[in-house]
Amino acid sequence: MIQVQDDGSGLLFSEDSLLHLRIMTEPIGTSRQFPLQNKTFDPPQVIMREQLYILRDLGYALSQELPIMDERSKIFRKLYDLGYYLCSGLSFGGDYLLYKQNPEVHHADYIVHLKSQIQAQDLISYSRLGVNVKKDLLFCWLDDDRLETRVIRWQRFQS
Repeated sequence: MIQVQDDGSGLLFSEDSLLHLRIMTEPIGTSRQFPLQNKTFDPPQVIMREQLYILRDLGYALSQELPIMDERSKIFRKLYDLGYYLCSGLSFGGDYLLYKQNPEVHHADYIVHLKSQIQAQDLISYSRLGVNVKKDLLFCWLDDDRLETRVIRWQRFQS
């Protein structure tokens, strides 16, 4: 059983790597036993609620019940079902980072934003960040439970 605990800053869990399932987690803080730990001591991991739905559907027993899937979780699931790796995109100003290939070897390809409409000033902000971190923008939304996407791709010049 995967032990899940909501500590207010995120969902913490204890489990070996889930990367083979295309579930990416992030270490957070340190454990009380090893305050100066590194990855050797397995720091607590943060998992997104969207990823817990996938684990549940794959047959993993969870220590807490999940609410009904919201639109955000449905979009995450549809992208996951297309074979992509996804993790939180907060550090890049988006909802998710999308990797086409194994994130242990490749960088993220897209910053995902869950929006169907966007203001001009937001598009400029997202674009500036996307160009600086060499990631394209992927806008996603649901239309009658069907995934709709739009991509903004940058022309990168080699110097």
